[in-house]
Amino acid sequence: MLIQKSCIFSRCIGKTYFGDGACALVGADFEDKVFSFNNGNGPACFKILRYWTVIDWCQTTTSPSGTTYKTWTHTQTIVVNDNESPVTEDFDSEISVCTYDPDCEEGHIDLIAVASDNCTKLLANSYKIDAFNNGSLILRL
Repeated sequence: MLIQKSCIFSRCIGKTYFGDGACALVGADFEDKVFSFNNGNGPACFKILRYWTVIDWCQTTTSPSGTTYKTWTHTQTIVVNDNESPVTEDFDSEISVCTYDPDCEEGHIDLIAVASDNCTKLLANSYKIDAFNNGSLILRL
């Protein structure tokens, strides 16, 4: 059995080919189980366990229960990695906020960060606030 990789539309797929022989009536099938990971620091985006079954109708085996065709099984592990860092959108470094507090001490500020990643479904982020630009952080999340 030969597995040939080919890339179509930037996605690599494997095609299975069997060599010709004097008697080679071979067929193959597989079942995939996909395991997704939501870990941006992990080694993989997702893993596929591909369970192959190959049968040759020209080879038989005999047992007390009768004659069956020779089969082989194999588990193939496919690991998909993402070596590109998440992409963050630029946001304003200065934000002006109007507050209706007479002492100008309290108000609501929405800080929005947008990022995307090819692998991680849910990105974790953090931020630090230096409200008075004096190097003293008042909030870390």
